[in-house]
Amino acid sequence: MLEQPMRQCPNCKEYVPAEYVVCVWCGYDLTRDIEQELKKKGVKLSWIEALRRIWRVIRYPFEGIKEVSVFPDKKGPILILYIFSFLLTLQLNILIWKARYVTNQKYALWVGIIFQALYPFILLVLMMIGVAIISRLIYFVVNVLGGKTEKNAVNTLLVYSLSPLLITEGIATFLRLFYSKVEIDPITYTTVSNAFASWANSGLTVFINIIRIIGWIWAGFLFAYGLKRNAKISYFESGFVTVVFWAIALSTMFAF
Repeated sequence: MLEQPMRQCPNCKEYVPAEYVVCVWCGYDLTRDIEQELKKKGVKLSWIEALRRIWRVIRYPFEGIKEVSVFPDKKGPILILYIFSFLLTLQLNILIWKARYVTNQKYALWVGIIFQALYPFILLVLMMIGVAIISRLIYFVVNVLGGKTEKNAVNTLLVYSLSPLLITEGIATFLRLFYSKVEIDPITYTTVSNAFASWANSGLTVFINIIRIIGWIWAGFLFAYGLKRNAKISYFESGFVTVVFWAIALSTMFAF
């Protein structure tokens, strides 16, 4: 007769069958330690699986973010930040293209392609540094509030909650195509500042900013919900953390 594999309950130290999810002696949830280990180390996904996960968060926001709050990963956040950086670069490229003349020549297509290919990676590195700093600050604040989480889990949750911004920035990128073109004075370049000022004050930019604000509010709700589940803190506490750090993010975002 084969001996049944056993495991020791970390709470009462008694042994139970390995497949049990609850200790029969003390009622301890045996999946808790597995969950904590996954929160700490994360799960390994392929790039395609990470893309599917991002889509789940966009399509089924609260279900998707609940999954992320329990099982963090590393590839999804990189993809989200890269796509976000790509869209911001594309918007900047569109604005440069709309300002049609630079050094007395039309904006060369090859310059735009090289800029679009390289600049998102620079933004990606900067964003990853920024996210790492903010994640550690959130981790510190959550622990001060009595919550329990892991740095990797906070980092993953923070970036996945920004998934709605991929939709709103995609819309913003499309709308910027409708900005009017501007002729630049190749000697003084004064028209450049005038062009950006007129775009900034246009009704289209106001509409773009409204869409962006909706995206950030949507992302804020997701983060607060996920942080509450992940760190086992109250909605008030997770909401407080979200409002503080979202205010910092928004002030940076609208500087662009």
